[in-house]
Amino acid sequence: MYSKSVVQTAQKKSIIDIFKSEDKDLSKKKQLEQVVQGEIWVVKKFLSTKQCQEVIKFSESQGFQDALVNVGYGLGVLDKDFRDCNRVMIDDVETAQYLAEKLRPYVPLCQEGALYHGMNERFRILKYSKDQKFAMHQDGCWSPSKSIFSILTIQFYLNTVDNGGFTRFEWEGWESNEYKCKSEEGKIVIFRQQGWWHEGSHVLKGLKYTVRNDLMFKLYTQKEWEQQKQLHDLTCGVCSKKVKAEVLQCGHLFLFCGCHAFYNGDIHTNPEEKKRLRSCCQCVKKIQSPSKELYEIL
Repeated sequence: MYSKSVVQTAQKKSIIDIFKSEDKDLSKKKQLEQVVQGEIWVVKKFLSTKQCQEVIKFSESQGFQDALVNVGYGLGVLDKDFRDCNRVMIDDVETAQYLAEKLRPYVPLCQEGALYHGMNERFRILKYSKDQKFAMHQDGCWSPSKSIFSILTIQFYLNTVDNGGFTRFEWEGWESNEYKCKSEEGKIVIFRQQGWWHEGSHVLKGLKYTVRNDLMFKLYTQKEWEQQKQLHDLTCGVCSKKVKAEVLQCGHLFLFCGCHAFYNGDIHTNPEEKKRLRSCCQCVKKIQSPSKELYEIL
């Protein structure tokens, strides 16, 4: 049976108050680790202990419900063999805008020809009890319009789990064929949504709290870009290069910095094959004869 997901709007003490109370800590520059260049990034201690504890307290006051498996826009099914955890969903535009700016130094400025646009207003606060898990899956893309869409997932870890509870990624490119991201208080992990298989492994002891959200990117037309002069001097916090714009042979605008700019196909695809597959996000035509600078990061 299909069920509609329940979304709550933060009231009285909203999430924004929790983060702003520790603004100085959020503004401190933390070290960014690129686990896989252009694919997975980790920042430790992005959130303070107080922030994590307050978000947990807030979420418990809202009341957790069984997390559903998404099967369509706003619809889900309960399947505890596949996904067994509890969830609170909060729509909070102000907090999304605030955190999006704090995350700017750790997010690639350009991806797939689009510019970093912010964070989805919908926060999914997840709670895993002992023996609960989320089986291997890929995160889907969310697109409120043709020009704005999610490319990256961000996960905030609110507490440290000593036994189990990893976010486990699989890829034969690693010596062990997997990467386990441990749930550690205050840590964030950012990763590309389509192509990366991952699971929330069984919690063997205690509880695990996380917050999941989407990082959004926007495609611009040439006219829109010319009008947005304030964006032309933006510098990427990951690669330290300024955003550049190139008009492809198909006529569409492609924005890029120095980061790995494009991903088309499964992570296992041969690098040369990936270059052949890459196409314009707006018209799906193959990218032909790009500038040398753009070609080097495609």
